[in-house]
Amino acid sequence: MGLDNIKVIDAIGIEKNSHCAILSLFDSWDWDDDEPAHLLAIQDKFNSYLEFIENGQIFEDYPPARNKDLVIDVIFRFPPPSSAINLLTLASSVASELNVRVRHQTVPDANS
Repeated sequence: MGLDNIKVIDAIGIEKNSHCAILSLFDSWDWDDDEPAHLLAIQDKFNSYLEFIENGQIFEDYPPARNKDLVIDVIFRFPPPSSAINLLTLASSVASELNVRVRHQTVPDANS
């Protein structure tokens, strides 16, 4: 999963504290390899998530998301550069048109 398969939603669930439906997007790629390709992969995957929401597929595949606030949570394995943060800022603006919030976090691999 992750950026290797842009057409798959990596994880979805209801967050206990907020009761929001969280769509997690996992990014395990290292930023040292090819930053432009990495950014494009995030953009493509993010667009797949928006399409999944916009066409209503989310409610068919995961009915508990109905009537919940939707959040796309981008989870980085490696700290993202400013270019990735800028991309997420732009993506957040687009997502807000669908009433979807975007957030991100870095969760390093415990084995690294």
